[in-house]
Amino acid sequence: LRNLCGSTIAIGATCNVGVSFKPTSTGNKSASLTITGGNGGATTTVALTGTGINYTFTRTPTSISFGRTNVGATSAATTVTVRNTSTGGLLLPLTTNSVRLAGTNPTQYTLVTNNCIAPLAANATCTFSVAFKPTSTGSKPATMVVAPTGVTAQIGYLTGTGR
Repeated sequence: LRNLCGSTIAIGATCNVGVSFKPTSTGNKSASLTITGGNGGATTTVALTGTGINYTFTRTPTSISFGRTNVGATSAATTVTVRNTSTGGLLLPLTTNSVRLAGTNPTQYTLVTNNCIAPLAANATCTFSVAFKPTSTGSKPATMVVAPTGVTAQIGYLTGTGR
């Protein structure tokens, strides 16, 4: 609750009160906001309603091992499938920034394709593919992150060795 009204409001004046909805479980929720006028003023009650939702998705495979690849060469790409497992017909809020490479050596890998760039219907899938392109020898761990807007990210591990 955010009260921008101060302690008193002049007769005929208006003010704004902000209310946020942050459910801790799924389903329909209701509450009320009661505003009481001082010195015998009127009391006003406003009904508040919202629905808690839970986005879920899977990513297959969860991790990728590229083995050994020659420095400067590019491995075969591995395709990753994302499936919206949310219930109730929810669209999984994917955008062009929802899939990224991160971790210790993200520049040693490349997103070859990325079709996970728009909201995904319930039970639908999208794919992206990753390849390993080492620029030096040695182990090159990194992560692939799938992070739809406002949804808990899933992180998968990428491993490869430059030779």
